[in-house]
Amino acid sequence: MKQLFSQATLAIALLLNLTNAWDYTKNGTDWTDGICSDETKVQSPRDMYHNGTDWYTGLKTQFVFLPYNLTAVKPTKMEFENLIYTVYGNFGRLYAKEPANNDLTKIVKWDAMYMRFHYPAEHLVQSAQYDLEMQVYINDTASMSQGCLSGYGAIAVLFKVGLNDNPFFDWLTKTGDDQQIDLSTIFTPNTPLNNYISGYVGTDTIPPCTRFVCWYVIETPMEISQKQLDMFKTKDTPYNARKAQQGKDLTQRQLLNAQGLNVKA
Repeated sequence: MKQLFSQATLAIALLLNLTNAWDYTKNGTDWTDGICSDETKVQSPRDMYHNGTDWYTGLKTQFVFLPYNLTAVKPTKMEFENLIYTVYGNFGRLYAKEPANNDLTKIVKWDAMYMRFHYPAEHLVQSAQYDLEMQVYINDTASMSQGCLSGYGAIAVLFKVGLNDNPFFDWLTKTGDDQQIDLSTIFTPNTPLNNYISGYVGTDTIPPCTRFVCWYVIETPMEISQKQLDMFKTKDTPYNARKAQQGKDLTQRQLLNAQGLNVKA
């Protein structure tokens, strides 16, 4: 039997036009809202593994992932929403090329609007699953994209438990004006030079599994302490991650990888 949801959670489900209250007792395999159960569509999350291709076919537009205006800001709201720790705010801007293998795709101006935290990580890297995934949801406010038809993208940052606290998460223990979140410490100009960043066009990872969300997965994990990780967990919820999806085509046909390529937007 599914766990009982609060009236607030059920109200949110109604507002989102969801037909069922949902949870993670079966890793999302029992979700039926929207296209969540449609195996003919490319769904998220995925297992990232390299197939030797890059995000371009010619010299017109190479891979771009360029943090531009990310600064420390005070979040506007933080709450457990649908069993997921979610943080809202205007976290800044970055530029990234759409993750598609053709010369018609564009470099998109993305605005970072909110973050979700899933444990363990939803996206896998070479079938390895890390302890936490921070999903930074980004909005194509200028309607520049060709393939990200939802108008949204998401950057997945992976974390594994280590001995030391990660200074980025200091905001978890701060209050008032001292509570500042600075994504520039996560996304730096060296990020595309020192990491594999895999991309594909998939879905949101929660119901109704909205299509055409552009994903950028930074494959090299960062460190987080167990104490910090525990702050993202909800009582009686041992995990809040959807199972990695296979979809209609093999994963390797969907993934496009690049490392060490960086051109200015």
